Amino acid sequence: DYRAMEEQDQYESIGMDDSMEDERDLDQIMEDRRAAELELDVRDGRTANRKLPRLLHDQ
Repeated sequence: DYRAMEEQDQYESIGMDDSMEDERDLDQIMEDRRAAELELDVRDGRTANRKLPRLLHDQ
């Protein structure tokens, strides 16, 4: 539950790297994110239908 606090919701630009901007649209960002999450799931040996680690299922 977020409550806006104007005096605390200000960010300094010092130290921020503005040299690279993401020019993708939201659909492309979400597609890229899903692909990255799938790649991580495959790497970690996860499948979509399992909620517990493989070790617990195999015992």
